[in-house]
Amino acid sequence: MGRDAARLLIALLLTPAALASTASAQTPSAADIARGKYVFGATGGCGCHTVPKQPVNAGGRKYDGPFGTVYSTNITPDRETGIGGWTDEQIITATRLGRRPNGERLIPVHPYTTFNGMTADDLKALIAFLRTVPPVKRANQAAVCPSTMMSETAKCASGKASSHPARNCLNAAMPVRSPIGVWST
Repeated sequence: MGRDAARLLIALLLTPAALASTASAQTPSAADIARGKYVFGATGGCGCHTVPKQPVNAGGRKYDGPFGTVYSTNITPDRETGIGGWTDEQIITATRLGRRPNGERLIPVHPYTTFNGMTADDLKALIAFLRTVPPVKRANQAAVCPSTMMSETAKCASGKASSHPARNCLNAAMPVRSPIGVWST
């Protein structure tokens, strides 16, 4: 048998084992899902992403604030309108760093400090549970924010200084995590 044929045979024999090992590493156990359900409940059941009396985590909940109006996003496993097409790492990045898979910032809401402080195991368990929730096809609504707020936020997110000294993101006090898990400056 030639060297190339031997390599091909080894590759063919190892590929199913590698795929099986990868699939089993990605399939959460019943214990992981149960832990994720517990974490889900302990964090308020992601109530921010649920309109009262509507499907859980389907988004659309309206929040008015000094920054304008934002609507929570669909975090069901729907592949088109939810997070069903996101990898676990992309969901963790969105939760911890406030970034979508395409790099856009989830502002003004994420990263939310309470979730940012969660352990990696708790986040992975939460994701495992979220993937068991029925997918809901519900398009996300765009935020309605004053252009000055979005302009300043975009400058801050990109690392560019504002022309307004009081709003200069590079020099102003940045949000920090307080002992009770809320934003303060």
